[in-house]
Amino acid sequence: RQNSAYFPKYRYLSNTLLYIIEDAMRFFLTAKAWQVFLLIMASMFVGAFIQPAPANFNILMLSTLVFMAVWAAWLWSIANASNNKLEPPLRKSPRLMVVGLVIAASYLLMAPWLWPDMRTGQGGIPALMVPMHLLAMLGIFYALVFTANRLTTLERKQQVSFFDYSGPFFLLWFFPIGIWFIQPRVNKLLGNDA
Repeated sequence: RQNSAYFPKYRYLSNTLLYIIEDAMRFFLTAKAWQVFLLIMASMFVGAFIQPAPANFNILMLSTLVFMAVWAAWLWSIANASNNKLEPPLRKSPRLMVVGLVIAASYLLMAPWLWPDMRTGQGGIPALMVPMHLLAMLGIFYALVFTANRLTTLERKQQVSFFDYSGPFFLLWFFPIGIWFIQPRVNKLLGNDA
């Protein structure tokens, strides 16, 4: 918010964007499991409803990006709110999670240009795709670990090991099913403060 002093005509835009982000976080922290489930699943299948088969590759990529944005916003809301509610000695910086999600989204956006034959389904995999894909997977994996860790740390009010947060981790990983178990915990721990 301090940077808006340098660009006064953009102050309204930056404040509006912050309010939108805060409202989205508040929604994800207070919504019922069925609401989050429907939102994430609808964002996953929006491309199929816009353009049925044969699918347009650009629509498919756009719907995948929308799904990833909604899913990442849900994870970010849980991780950030849990982390902020913890006592300072238990807090961790969410920067690595943000970097991981940005790398994954960047990979998704750049994939069609890095692998032009992906549109046609012919040709081999370019050498750059494998490390980029592994890096994107690592970023998503870390986002799951960080979110599960922060939520479990908030529940127990102490540092936790992987064995303590492995349950929430796997529920987040298998998210269509995990939403039904994670979101009630989120409502109980964070919903009243949103």
